[in-house]
Amino acid sequence: MTEELPVGLQLARVHNFLRAELEAFTSAEIHEKTGVDIEGNTDVLLSLTGEASKVIREKDGRWRWASKYQLRNFTHLLSLMARSSDGLNEKDLYDSYKGVKDDIKKLKKRRAVYQIKSGSKVLLFPHDPRLDTPVSDDVKKRYKHVLLPDAIETHRILVANGLKEADDKTGIRISQPVTRKRPSSRPNARRRTKRIKLTNTHMANSAVDLTQDYDAGKSSAFS
Repeated sequence: MTEELPVGLQLARVHNFLRAELEAFTSAEIHEKTGVDIEGNTDVLLSLTGEASKVIREKDGRWRWASKYQLRNFTHLLSLMARSSDGLNEKDLYDSYKGVKDDIKKLKKRRAVYQIKSGSKVLLFPHDPRLDTPVSDDVKKRYKHVLLPDAIETHRILVANGLKEADDKTGIRISQPVTRKRPSSRPNARRRTKRIKLTNTHMANSAVDLTQDYDAGKSSAFS
Protein backbone atom coordinates (compact mmCIF):
# COMPACT_ATOMS: atom_id res chain seq x y z
CA MET A 1 0.00 0.00 0.00
CA THR A 2 1.11 3.58 -0.68
CA GLU A 3 0.60 4.56 2.97
CA GLU A 4 3.39 2.15 3.91
CA LEU A 5 5.90 3.93 1.65
CA PRO A 6 8.34 6.45 3.18
CA VAL A 7 7.04 10.01 3.38
CA GLY A 8 9.78 11.23 1.05
CA LEU A 9 8.73 8.81 -1.68
CA GLN A 10 5.07 9.81 -1.33
CA LEU A 11 6.04 13.49 -1.61
CA ALA A 12 8.10 12.74 -4.70
CA ARG A 13 5.09 11.11 -6.34
CA VAL A 14 2.92 14.14 -5.65
CA HIS A 15 5.61 16.56 -6.84
CA ASN A 16 6.28 14.66 -10.06
CA PHE A 17 2.57 14.39 -10.84
CA LEU A 18 1.78 18.08 -10.27
CA ARG A 19 4.89 19.25 -12.11
CA ALA A 20 4.06 17.09 -15.12
CA GLU A 21 0.40 18.15 -15.28
CA LEU A 22 0.80 21.84 -14.32
CA GLU A 23 -2.84 22.02 -13.33
CA ALA A 24 -4.77 22.17 -10.05
CA PHE A 25 -6.09 18.94 -8.50
CA THR A 26 -8.05 18.08 -5.39
CA SER A 27 -6.65 15.74 -2.75
CA ALA A 28 -9.05 13.03 -3.93
CA GLU A 29 -7.87 13.37 -7.54
CA ILE A 30 -4.23 13.17 -6.47
CA HIS A 31 -5.06 10.08 -4.40
CA GLU A 32 -6.66 8.49 -7.44
CA LYS A 33 -3.77 9.36 -9.79
CA THR A 34 -0.79 8.70 -7.51
CA GLY A 35 -2.13 6.55 -4.70
CA VAL A 36 -1.00 9.12 -2.10
CA ASP A 37 -3.67 9.99 0.47
CA ILE A 38 -2.71 13.54 1.44
CA GLU A 39 -5.55 14.08 3.89
CA GLY A 40 -5.05 10.69 5.51
CA ASN A 41 -1.33 11.13 6.18
CA THR A 42 -0.45 13.91 8.62
CA ASP A 43 3.28 13.91 7.76
CA VAL A 44 2.60 14.27 4.04
CA LEU A 45 0.04 17.01 4.63
CA LEU A 46 2.38 19.01 6.89
CA SER A 47 5.23 18.69 4.37
CA LEU A 48 3.06 19.92 1.50
CA THR A 49 1.79 22.91 3.48
CA GLY A 50 5.18 23.89 4.93
CA GLU A 51 7.17 26.96 3.89
CA ALA A 52 9.68 24.89 1.91
CA SER A 53 6.99 23.05 -0.01
CA LYS A 54 7.26 22.82 -3.79
CA VAL A 55 3.48 22.92 -4.20
CA ILE A 56 0.84 25.43 -3.20
CA ARG A 57 -2.75 25.04 -2.08
CA GLU A 58 -5.23 27.39 -3.65
CA LYS A 59 -8.21 28.96 -1.89
CA ASP A 60 -10.56 26.27 -3.16
CA GLY A 61 -8.37 23.56 -1.57
CA ARG A 62 -6.81 22.24 -4.78
CA TRP A 63 -3.09 21.59 -5.11
CA ARG A 64 -0.81 23.01 -7.80
CA TRP A 65 2.90 23.00 -8.61
CA ALA A 66 4.63 26.09 -7.16
CA SER A 67 6.14 27.63 -10.29
CA LYS A 68 8.37 30.70 -10.14
CA TYR A 69 5.71 32.83 -11.82
CA GLN A 70 2.18 32.01 -10.75
CA LEU A 71 0.69 32.19 -14.23
CA ARG A 72 -2.52 30.43 -15.17
CA ASN A 73 -3.15 31.30 -18.81
CA PHE A 74 -2.11 33.29 -21.87
CA THR A 75 -3.53 36.53 -20.45
CA HIS A 76 -1.34 36.23 -17.36
CA LEU A 77 1.68 35.60 -19.58
CA LEU A 78 0.98 38.73 -21.62
CA SER A 79 0.61 40.81 -18.46
CA LEU A 80 3.90 39.51 -17.05
CA MET A 81 5.81 40.17 -20.27
CA ALA A 82 4.41 43.70 -20.55
CA ARG A 83 5.90 44.71 -17.19
CA SER A 84 9.19 42.80 -17.53
CA SER A 85 11.34 45.37 -19.28
CA ASP A 86 14.48 43.79 -17.78
CA GLY A 87 13.74 40.51 -19.51
CA LEU A 88 12.75 37.03 -18.36
CA ASN A 89 14.59 33.75 -18.58
CA GLU A 90 12.48 31.66 -20.94
CA LYS A 91 13.08 28.43 -19.01
CA ASP A 92 11.67 30.00 -15.84
CA LEU A 93 8.28 30.15 -17.56
CA TYR A 94 8.10 26.51 -18.63
CA ASP A 95 6.54 25.23 -15.40
CA SER A 96 3.89 27.97 -15.16
CA TYR A 97 0.94 26.21 -16.76
CA LYS A 98 0.20 23.57 -19.35
CA GLY A 99 0.65 24.91 -22.88
CA VAL A 100 2.89 27.82 -21.90
CA LYS A 101 5.57 26.77 -24.41
CA ASP A 102 3.08 27.03 -27.26
CA ASP A 103 1.96 30.44 -26.01
CA ILE A 104 5.58 31.66 -25.96
CA LYS A 105 5.96 30.52 -29.57
CA LYS A 106 2.84 32.51 -30.46
CA LEU A 107 4.29 35.65 -28.89
CA LYS A 108 7.51 35.21 -30.85
CA LYS A 109 5.62 34.64 -34.08
CA ARG A 110 3.56 37.79 -33.49
CA ARG A 111 6.76 39.65 -32.64
CA ALA A 112 5.21 40.61 -29.33
CA VAL A 113 8.48 39.61 -27.67
CA TYR A 114 12.05 39.34 -28.85
CA GLN A 115 14.76 37.10 -27.53
CA ILE A 116 18.44 37.55 -26.78
CA LYS A 117 20.74 34.61 -26.13
CA SER A 118 23.08 35.07 -23.20
CA GLY A 119 25.27 32.01 -22.80
CA SER A 120 22.96 29.07 -22.20
CA LYS A 121 20.04 31.37 -21.35
CA VAL A 122 17.39 32.78 -23.66
CA LEU A 123 16.07 36.09 -22.35
CA LEU A 124 12.66 37.35 -23.46
CA PHE A 125 11.87 41.07 -23.67
CA PRO A 126 8.56 42.75 -24.44
CA HIS A 127 8.37 44.44 -27.81
CA ASP A 128 7.67 48.16 -27.55
CA PRO A 129 6.57 49.62 -30.92
CA ARG A 130 7.69 53.08 -29.76
CA LEU A 131 11.29 51.89 -29.96
CA ASP A 132 11.04 50.77 -33.58
CA THR A 133 13.36 52.89 -35.70
CA PRO A 134 13.60 52.42 -39.47
CA VAL A 135 17.14 51.62 -40.61
CA SER A 136 18.25 51.84 -44.22
CA ASP A 137 19.76 48.86 -46.01
CA ASP A 138 23.04 50.75 -46.38
CA VAL A 139 23.36 51.17 -42.61
CA LYS A 140 22.52 47.49 -42.06
CA LYS A 141 25.18 46.48 -44.57
CA ARG A 142 27.80 48.69 -42.95
CA TYR A 143 26.91 47.39 -39.49
CA LYS A 144 27.39 43.77 -40.55
CA HIS A 145 30.90 44.57 -41.77
CA VAL A 146 32.05 46.26 -38.56
CA LEU A 147 34.95 44.28 -37.09
CA LEU A 148 35.38 44.40 -33.33
CA PRO A 149 38.74 43.79 -31.61
CA ASP A 150 39.12 40.94 -29.14
CA ALA A 151 38.52 41.40 -25.41
CA ILE A 152 42.16 42.13 -24.54
CA GLU A 153 42.56 44.72 -27.28
CA THR A 154 39.28 46.37 -26.28
CA HIS A 155 40.51 46.54 -22.69
CA ARG A 156 43.75 48.20 -23.80
CA ILE A 157 41.87 50.84 -25.80
CA LEU A 158 39.54 51.64 -22.90
CA VAL A 159 42.50 51.99 -20.51
CA ALA A 160 44.40 54.18 -22.99
CA ASN A 161 41.41 56.53 -23.19
CA GLY A 162 40.91 56.65 -19.43
CA LEU A 163 37.60 54.80 -19.56
CA LYS A 164 38.73 51.78 -17.57
CA GLU A 165 41.24 50.96 -14.85
CA ALA A 166 44.31 48.97 -15.76
CA ASP A 167 43.50 46.22 -13.25
CA ASP A 168 39.80 45.49 -13.03
CA LYS A 169 37.57 42.80 -11.57
CA THR A 170 37.82 40.69 -14.71
CA GLY A 171 41.43 39.90 -13.86
CA ILE A 172 42.93 41.40 -17.03
CA ARG A 173 46.26 43.07 -16.29
CA ILE A 174 47.60 45.38 -18.96
CA SER A 175 51.12 45.26 -17.54
CA GLN A 176 51.36 41.54 -18.14
CA PRO A 177 52.55 40.47 -21.58
CA VAL A 178 50.07 38.53 -23.64
CA THR A 179 51.41 35.33 -25.11
CA ARG A 180 49.55 33.27 -27.62
CA LYS A 181 50.36 29.60 -28.04
CA ARG A 182 49.76 27.60 -31.15
CA PRO A 183 47.16 24.91 -30.43
CA SER A 184 48.40 21.36 -30.62
CA SER A 185 46.36 18.25 -31.25
CA ARG A 186 48.66 16.39 -28.85
CA PRO A 187 49.33 18.54 -25.77
CA ASN A 188 52.76 18.25 -24.15
CA ALA A 189 53.90 16.04 -27.00
CA ARG A 190 57.36 16.61 -28.46
CA ARG A 191 58.24 15.97 -32.02
CA ARG A 192 60.84 13.25 -32.30
CA THR A 193 62.90 12.47 -35.36
CA LYS A 194 63.61 8.80 -35.79
CA ARG A 195 67.05 8.04 -37.21
CA ILE A 196 67.51 4.72 -38.94
CA LYS A 197 70.98 3.21 -39.14
CA LEU A 198 71.52 0.94 -42.13
CA THR A 199 73.81 -2.05 -41.43
CA ASN A 200 74.52 -5.50 -42.79
CA THR A 201 74.52 -7.21 -39.41
CA HIS A 202 71.72 -9.52 -40.53
CA MET A 203 74.21 -11.12 -42.99
CA ALA A 204 77.06 -11.51 -40.50
CA ASN A 205 76.77 -15.31 -40.19
CA SER A 206 76.05 -15.98 -43.86
CA ALA A 207 78.52 -17.35 -46.42
CA VAL A 208 78.51 -14.07 -48.35
CA ASP A 209 81.77 -12.12 -48.31
CA LEU A 210 80.71 -8.56 -47.66
CA THR A 211 84.11 -7.20 -48.77
CA GLN A 212 83.65 -8.44 -52.35
CA ASP A 213 81.93 -6.51 -55.15
CA TYR A 214 79.85 -9.16 -56.89
CA ASP A 215 78.47 -6.73 -59.48
CA ALA A 216 81.87 -5.71 -60.83
CA GLY A 217 81.98 -6.02 -64.61
CA LYS A 218 78.24 -6.69 -64.92
CA SER A 219 75.94 -4.40 -66.83
CA SER A 220 73.30 -2.65 -64.82
CA ALA A 221 69.64 -3.30 -65.49
CA PHE A 222 69.10 0.48 -65.50
CA SER A 223 71.85 1.34 -67.99
